[in-house]
Parts: sequence; structure tokens; C-alpha cells
Amino acid sequence: MAIRITLFLLGLLLVSPAWADDYAEPTLENFAHTLMRFKAIDMMNDALLDDYAMITDCEIYENFYSNDFKWSQVRSFMRDSIKMKSDTFPDKYYYEAELQLDRYDFKSKNFRFTDNTAVKGVNTFRFNFVNRTGQPRCYGRNLENFPSSYEIVIGAPVTIGGLPFSEEDANLLLRYLEESKNIYRIIYVRFYMTVNHIEPLRKSELKSGSQKYIQPGVTGDEGMRVEARLDSVKFYADPAMSKLIYSYSP
Repeated sequence: MAIRITLFLLGLLLVSPAWADDYAEPTLENFAHTLMRFKAIDMMNDALLDDYAMITDCEIYENFYSNDFKWSQVRSFMRDSIKMKSDTFPDKYYYEAELQLDRYDFKSKNFRFTDNTAVKGVNTFRFNFVNRTGQPRCYGRNLENFPSSYEIVIGAPVTIGGLPFSEEDANLLLRYLEESKNIYRIIYVRFYMTVNHIEPLRKSELKSGSQKYIQPGVTGDEGMRVEARLDSVKFYADPAMSKLIYSYSP
């Protein structure tokens, strides 16, 4: 049994992360790793580390949490793993959305967006991983201390009034959308961002005598604030985001 535990826990140290320098999918697990990379979570805090384990290694949590001595060993392995791999944890994210093209403006040679999908003064991207089903997240338990909602905030708001196209290229795009049965002219956008700062969570005493962990200056409704730099915004003609039609750099 001791050998099984050791081999199982060695996986925490030896498995190579899949993110490298790529822009990561905005998942709760990836955000948990990012918080560790930016030291926004105190890994020496047992309560926060246990929640981190629920998110990132539920199988390990499920196998060992109920045994105090084994779980103490798991915590030690996890801390070593974080120290070894934190530099490889995600620090880049993308955010996806759908936009709708309005009619082509022949005068300005521009495809504007419809009013309800226009990119106007955008600087915040929200992600909510709250367990709305009421089902336990891992091993019969839900998160108690770790944040489950996030917002990435970029420095200056971005406004993109439309996509510049020559008449020839605009005609080709419309033809492609028609052939794809995309009658509503839906296009797909991805915002690419690099995280540059996260204010750490702090322990706060409630009037009831219980404790919670909060980020200074951020309310629970806003979620964990992640400050980032906008690298680029790319627009695609297909949902697979393989046909790039325009790229914007701030």
C-alpha cells in the first residue's frame, strides 16, 4: 500500500503540464494553477491547498483525504509539485464570443457589427464556475475557501467599430458565409491576454466568528480579479476558428 501511495503521488511531480506557452482555456483548474503561479494563494495554508487539490487532483483527494496521515503526505507532495512546476502554469488566456456582421458599408469599406454585438469599451471578461447543480464537486464536498468565479481585467478598454474589408474581400466573405449556411452572418472572436498581476487572497474574520478568504478591494459578486494585458483580438469566419479574417493588435 505504501508503494502504491508513493507511486501515485510521484505523478504530481513528474507529469508535465500541457500548457507550455499556449493561451489556456479558461477553466477552473487552469485558473487554480495560475493563482499558484502568481502566489495569489498561500500554498502553506491547508484549507486553500485542500480546495486546490479538489480542483486539480480530485482522484488523489478522493483516495487519501479521509486518512489524516496519508493526506499530510499528499499535502507535502503537492507543495513540492507546485514549487517545481509553478513557472509552467498558465499565464495566458483566451476569451471567445460570437459577433454578428451588419451590412457592408461601401463608403467606409467596413463591415460593422450589429448594435447588440458591437465591441465597445470592453475591458472585463467574466468566468463563473459556481456549482449550480448542487452536486458535490469532489468526494462529496464542494469548495469552501477557493474562489470559483473570476474576471480578467485588461488595462485600457478596447473598441473595435468594425472590420475593414475591400469590396472584393467583403464579397468573398459573404459568399463563404452563404455557402456555410451562415445566414445571420455570425463570426467568431477570440481575445488573447497575458496575466501580469493577481492580488493575493487574504483571510478575513466574519462577524459570525467564521473565516473566509477574500481579495482586497474585490467583492464576492465580482469574483477573483486577474489583471492582464490584451495581446490581440482575432476574428474568424468559422466556429472551429480555423479561417482567420481579421486580426487586431492594441
